Amino acid sequence: MTITEFLEARIAEDEAVARFQVQRMTQPADGGSFDLVESDEYSTIDITPARVLAECAAKRKILALEICNACEVEYQPCDHRNGTLSALSAVYVSHPDYLEGWAL
Repeated sequence: MTITEFLEARIAEDEAVARFQVQRMTQPADGGSFDLVESDEYSTIDITPARVLAECAAKRKILALEICNACEVEYQPCDHRNGTLSALSAVYVSHPDYLEGWAL
């Protein structure tokens, strides 16, 4: 499995969970979200299925726009070491398919 294939699979999993949440969730009248509130005003994290779906779309755009300097192939993800792809994959470091070679 390549890092690109790994990321595409994780994005698809995240997207599927978010879509499932949208289907089964009834939001409060104020448009509500899942808020994780800590001790100060800067630690509130607004995690909604819509935000997760937007992040999935953004990650797919990043994958599609990566340019490999080694191949000089534009807009086609490849398997050469790439800092952007390594950074994106870092959030999935605990996944059993994650390979240590993908770390920055």
